[in-house]
Amino acid sequence: MSHLEPEKPSNCNYEINYQDFYHFTAYHILVASSLKKLNAHTGDIWDSGKIVSNQTIQIKYNGDELSSETIYYWKVRVWDEQGVASDWAKAARWEMGLLNQSDWRAEWINTGRKVAKNVEEFYAGLL
Repeated sequence: MSHLEPEKPSNCNYEINYQDFYHFTAYHILVASSLKKLNAHTGDIWDSGKIVSNQTIQIKYNGDELSSETIYYWKVRVWDEQGVASDWAKAARWEMGLLNQSDWRAEWINTGRKVAKNVEEFYAGLL
């Protein structure tokens, strides 16, 4: 995931061992709020269901709205041209950054001296 400002990440990417599956015909993505749920095959944030497509990259996220500073767990499986499903890929995770202006809670670090209110005041203090 990259640092984006939308409410949802725009894409999900996955990688499957191509030695076993040469031509994908479908995929299924699960996104969960905990590893325990994901290991139980529960996509409480997003369960794409089986999607008939040979697309393997840049899949648009279409799940619940994601929250700032939250870790999400996901995995994928695919189907080959004979309709045989792969095992679930190893679980992966990502953490959302700060999505809203209100999420930023910080103060400038300083020596305790008066803080300049604007650029002019800042540079005037250096002269």
